[in-house]
Amino acid sequence: MAEEAVEPITELSNNLTLDLDTSDPGEIVSKLYQCDKELFDGWNNYPSMLCEDTIHVVSQLAKACLRVLKNRGLIVISGCGTSGRLAFATSKKFNALAKSQGSLGANPYDYLISGGDEALFSSREIPEDDWEQGQADLIALCKGQANVLYIGVTCGLSAPYVAGQLDYCLDNPDLFTSVLVGFNPVHMSRKAPIEGWSKTFYDVACKLQDCKNGIILNPVLGPEAITGSTRMKGGSATKMIIETALFLAHLQVPNTPGGGMNLSPLDLLQEYKHVLHETYSHLKELTEAVSICGESLKNKGHVYYVSWGSVGFLPLLDAAECVPTFSSNFHDIRAFMDGGFTSLGNKEGQLLSLDISLLEFENNMLPHVSCLDSVVFVCLSGVHLPKLQEVVIKLSTQQANIIVICLPQLYKDCINLANDITYIVLNMGSELVQLVYYESLLELSVKWVLNCLSTGAHILKGKVLQNYMIDLKVSNNKLFHRAISIISKFGSCSKEDSFKALLKSIYRCDEVNKGIINMVTSQHIRASMAREQVVPLAIL
Repeated sequence: MAEEAVEPITELSNNLTLDLDTSDPGEIVSKLYQCDKELFDGWNNYPSMLCEDTIHVVSQLAKACLRVLKNRGLIVISGCGTSGRLAFATSKKFNALAKSQGSLGANPYDYLISGGDEALFSSREIPEDDWEQGQADLIALCKGQANVLYIGVTCGLSAPYVAGQLDYCLDNPDLFTSVLVGFNPVHMSRKAPIEGWSKTFYDVACKLQDCKNGIILNPVLGPEAITGSTRMKGGSATKMIIETALFLAHLQVPNTPGGGMNLSPLDLLQEYKHVLHETYSHLKELTEAVSICGESLKNKGHVYYVSWGSVGFLPLLDAAECVPTFSSNFHDIRAFMDGGFTSLGNKEGQLLSLDISLLEFENNMLPHVSCLDSVVFVCLSGVHLPKLQEVVIKLSTQQANIIVICLPQLYKDCINLANDITYIVLNMGSELVQLVYYESLLELSVKWVLNCLSTGAHILKGKVLQNYMIDLKVSNNKLFHRAISIISKFGSCSKEDSFKALLKSIYRCDEVNKGIINMVTSQHIRASMAREQVVPLAIL
C-alpha cells in the first residue's frame, strides 16, 4: 500500500498533469486520457475500481437495491454539485426502467441535491455545508415510507449535507439502509468541524463503518487531472458504480431487457473500460474540438451545447460545473436541450430564472452567434436529424465553429451538412451489453468528451496554473480550504499566512483585524461570492 497522504487523495495533485497549463490541445487530451485510465488501472499501488473488494461491495449494493425494490420501498440517491446532478439523472433513468417492468410500483427512485433543482443547472455551492437542511430534506422526502435505501454520494467524503442525512439514517435503522459512496479511504474523510454541529464527516463515516448493515463503497481513483475537480473521475466513477449496482438488481426482475443474462459487476464495468478507450481513440478530433472551444473562450466568445434525447442532461451537467471550477461566467458555456424542462422531468419543473430549451437557443442565442463562438451538437438519433440540419444551416451562414457529437449511422447522414464541421463519432460496446446498458455507455462517453472540451478550453484560456484551478470560486467550506492550500503552494507560505492572505483578498484590505479572523467560515464564504479573482489576488 502506498504511503498515506497528508491531504485526502481527492485533493492531491496528479503527477501526470503537472504541466497542463503549458500543454498544447493534443497534449491536454492525452493527459486527461491518462488520468481517466487510472479508474481502471489503479493509482500509486492502490487497487483500481475493478478490484475484488470493490466488485464485492457493488454486489452487496445490488442485493440491497433488489430487496428494497421487491418490498416496494424507496431508493434515495443524494449529493451536492455533480453528485446531486447525477443522483437526479440516475433516479429518472431507473424510474423509467421500473415503469417498463411493471411490477415495482410507481417511481421507486428519488433524488436530493443540496440547493434544490436550481443547483441542477447553476452553481449553488453554499447549501452543501448545511447538514440540518440535508436532514430536513431527507425527512420530508421519506415521509410515509417504511423501507428506504439511502445512497449518499460525496466524492471526497466531505459534504456536511450528506453527513447530516447519513447520521439521521443511522439513528433510524428500522427505516433506512445506509450507503456511502466516495473516493477516499475512510480515515481521510473530512475531520474539520461542521458549523453548528458537534460531529465531523469523519465521525459519521466511522459510525457507518461500525454499522452491521451499512455499506461504504469507496475505491481510490487517484487525484484528478485538475486538482480537486471531482466532476471528472469522481463523477464518472459515481455513475459507473451506482448504475452497475442498480442494473444488476433490475436484471433479477421479470420483464427486464437482457434479463436472465449471467452478468457480474466486473462484466459491466469492463464495458465502461472499453468505452473509455474508444472515446479517447478520437485523439485528432478531440484535439481539434478542444482547440476550437479554447479559441472561443480566449477571444471572449461563447461555447454552446445543444442536445436532443436521453443524453440531453449531460451537456447541462458539464456547463453547470464550469462556474465553480474555473470561476467562469455563467454565459461562457451554456447548454440547451430539446424540450427544455418538459423533457428534463425535474421535480420543481420550469424554473423561472432559467430557460434551457432549444427554442431559447434558437430565438435568443442563435441570431447573435458569430465566428468567435462554438456550438457543440449532441445528436445520437436519426429522429432529430432534420432539426440538426436546420440549425446547422443557419449557423453556417454566421461562420460559427460547429462540432457534432454523433453515432456512426448518423455521421453518414451528417457528413455533407456544411463545410468545416468537426465530427466526434462515438462507438459503443458489445451487442450483448447494449441490451441493458447501451444508454449508460453512451452517456458516459458523452460525459468524457464534454469534460475534455470544457476543461481543455479553460486551460487554454489560462484558468489553470500547473494543474490547479487557480481561479476557483470560494463558494463553500471545501473550496475555502482548497483555496488556502493553493495560496500556500504558490505563495510559498504557511497555511496560517495563506488564511490571512485569503481574507485580505476577500475583504480587499491590507490587514485583517481579529474581528474578521474570528468570524465563522460561512461569513467569509458569503463575502467572497461578490468578489472576482479572489485566489489569484491572495497569491500576489
